[in-house]
Parts: sequence; structure tokens; C-alpha cells
Amino acid sequence: MMLSNYVTGYLTGSVYHDAALSIRGFPGEGISNGSMIVVKTHEHGTSGRQPFSKAIFLLRNPFKVLLSEFNRRSGGHLGHAPVSKLNDTGWRNYVLKNVDHWSSFTLDWLNFKGPLLITRYEDFLNNLQSELNRVLNFLGVNSTQERLDCVDKHRNGWKRRPQHFLPFDPFAMASTPVSANMTESTQAVRSSSVVPSLRQVVERKRKLVYQARWVWSINKKEKYYQENIFAFFMVYSGIIQQLSFFWSIMLEFIKFSIDSCSDKMHLKAISMDITAFDCLILIKRLC
Repeated sequence: MMLSNYVTGYLTGSVYHDAALSIRGFPGEGISNGSMIVVKTHEHGTSGRQPFSKAIFLLRNPFKVLLSEFNRRSGGHLGHAPVSKLNDTGWRNYVLKNVDHWSSFTLDWLNFKGPLLITRYEDFLNNLQSELNRVLNFLGVNSTQERLDCVDKHRNGWKRRPQHFLPFDPFAMASTPVSANMTESTQAVRSSSVVPSLRQVVERKRKLVYQARWVWSINKKEKYYQENIFAFFMVYSGIIQQLSFFWSIMLEFIKFSIDSCSDKMHLKAISMDITAFDCLILIKRLC
């Protein structure tokens, strides 16, 4: 949203009203009355999609999404969750609940009926200007290279959580708790072969969503080709109709010329001068 503000010069809105964002450079926060160029939403379902005529869907790796949102809930927009919170039951329950939400949210927006642009968060990080140009083209808005360079230079802005490296993998935790009443050997068997880790659970959801997105992309390309092939045949059909029309005119002209001739020598001259080949050359020039 911040990037759209800066690169276009137009304000972006939101279906929510976050006072912190409003104060720190998002004056369009909370405005969704159609006066903003883009409106942020985390809603989905028919009612969530209905207000929009076209949509830009920002897809991000679910592992990053889950960790980022957990940090926001625990430490605010710029803070981090305490490390201790990433190794308890609350973290486990949060991941299992919200990875389902991430999956259903993404799959639902693939059903959007209007124009839909899907862009990846990671692509913005790796090739910011190229992705911004895709968004600008989709929105039908112009910018300048100077603006793009400026945004690229100040891409982090104020709202960017600092990098924070954890001493362990929070997704290595088992997806179901191991009972304290189990023997050590039973716990080991459950942890290693029966109970999937949080990483395995999230990875299954990630593959499901990315495969669905791939199918959506294929269907979109097929629709594009079908529409363009149909348009080509319509143009081709129109050319054939024009050729037929000119050919019929030429035949009428020949017939009229022959009918108007009373002299056989004159008739012979006309038949020699105006041949089918001459007609084709004339049609080619007319087209």
C-alpha cells in the first residue's frame, strides 16, 4: 500500500481503520468509498469480494506470513514476539488455525470474477520496479522513472520490521502435543513417525495453494488464447467476406461489359484484356 502511494501519488485506502497507520503516513486508512485508487482488505468470501470490480492479490510464503502476523500480534507493527512464545502451545494452535485461514483466503480469491492480478511478495523484494510496473499497467496509471527510482531507494520506509534471526526453527514443533504420561520411547515414536511437524502441515497447505494458483494461471492463459484466436478468425472471416464482395463486383463488371458489347471483335478484346488473373490483381490492390 505504501509503495502504491509513493509511486502513483494517489492515496490508497483500507476497509479497516488502523490509527497507527493513519498517523504514520496512510491518510487514506479507513476510507473505502471508491475515492482511493486501491483499497486494502483481508476479507474473503462472496461478501468480501463483492465490493471490488478488479483486484490485486499479493501472495506470500505462508511460513513468512504466519511468523510476521504472530510478531505483529505480539509486538506491534515493528516489534517481535518474545522467543518463548514461539515454543509453546499458543504458537502451535495459532499456526494450525491460521494456516487454514491463509489457504482458504487465497483459494477463495482465485474465484474472483473480475480482472485479477496475482503478484508475489518475494518478487517485490527481488525485482521491485518490474512488479510495480505490472501493478501500474493493471491499474491503468502512469508514473515516472524518477518516482520508481525514488521508491526503490527508500523501499523500506518506516513500516518495515527489522530482521530478526531465531536460534531455532519454530515450525519444527509437533502439530499435536505429546502427553506427559507417555513413556519416552512412545513419545519418540509419535514425534518422529506419527505426528507431523508444523512445518509439514504448513508445507502441505503451501503446495495445495501454489498448485491451485498454477492451474489458475494456465486457465487464464488458455482463456486469453481462446479469445485472441476467436478475434483472429473474426478478422480473417471479415477479410474473406471483403474478397467475396470485390470478386462479385468484378464479375458483375465483366458481365456488364460483355452484355454491352455488340461487336464480336470488341467482345474478344474485352475477354482477352480482362481475365480472372487481372481480377485477382485488382482485388489484391484494393485490399
